[in-house]
Amino acid sequence: MASIQLRRYEAEEDDLPDVCMRCGDPATERRRIRFTSHPFWIYVFLPFGIVPYVVLAAFLTARARCHIHFCDRHKNHWRVRFFIVWGGLVAIMAIIPIYFGGNYLAESQLGLWDESTKDLLVGIGFVVVPTLLFCWLISIPIIQLTTIHVSNVTERSLTVRSVSQEFVDAVLDYRKKRDAEDEQEDPRGKFRIRRRPGPRQDIYDPER
Repeated sequence: MASIQLRRYEAEEDDLPDVCMRCGDPATERRRIRFTSHPFWIYVFLPFGIVPYVVLAAFLTARARCHIHFCDRHKNHWRVRFFIVWGGLVAIMAIIPIYFGGNYLAESQLGLWDESTKDLLVGIGFVVVPTLLFCWLISIPIIQLTTIHVSNVTERSLTVRSVSQEFVDAVLDYRKKRDAEDEQEDPRGKFRIRRRPGPRQDIYDPER
């Protein structure tokens, strides 16, 4: 996937082409999203626990608002990934009591296997559950990298990542057309004068 640096007014005022950020098709969904951005190396602390990650993210997070454009096929872009992340955590939390509770019930109440078999199954559980939790933690930065997100947030610009190359090309073409309409050469050809839009005629202004 590609990335593009947007000016803050382009992102915040929706001065963008009407194409889907994910595939480049005509956009049908437009919303303004508040993004949070922090350095990628923070995710290294996830395997050591949620608390170190949350503390570092709280100090190093930058926030920015950006309009997003999606087609009907990609309008649930973040929702799908949200369910993958938190649905995976719920599934792991559900597996723990079911697995160990089922083993206890089968051994003590139903007598399906002996003590050695029970110990083996419990040992397997103590290996499988941490492995699943570790894989879930690793999946978070991977999903973050493949999801549309912002980085390098400054007062004047931000970088939108994991967008389609078609969207990047559309933005560059849109800028050229917009600049050609908004700017004009002076007679000497040395300066470019940006024209400001005049007052709207459909709004009553008693001072005008």
